[in-house]
Amino acid sequence: MHGVLALPANVDRVAAEDAARQALPFAFAWQEGCMWLRTWDAALWPLHGDSGGTLLRGREDETRFRTYPGALSARTCDPVGSIPTVDDPSVTSPYRWRDGDRTLVRVKGVTFELPNPIPERGVALRPVS
Repeated sequence: MHGVLALPANVDRVAAEDAARQALPFAFAWQEGCMWLRTWDAALWPLHGDSGGTLLRGREDETRFRTYPGALSARTCDPVGSIPTVDDPSVTSPYRWRDGDRTLVRVKGVTFELPNPIPERGVALRPVS
């Protein structure tokens, strides 16, 4: 079932599905330094590497998790690169920025706070008040 959802086997599938039903993004970690934001349409957006503020959809990751959801690999991900300190409302895809000691992400016009650290089993994000 994890493969259908494009999730690795260690992620809480029930929590991810519940987040999707509520149109909430879901963040999870996998392997060494790898982290993703999963939107309710099952798209994966890598949070590792040097993506800056604009998140780029990880279609290759989606395919890999659908094909091999339980496979363990020696994959490591590049550490998070430079993250902007202000939002850029002109960006329409998910966008991440730092606000003091918080990391925020905007999805479809709604701002959420990313936990630090992001749990391996994943967590549904709640809108920032």
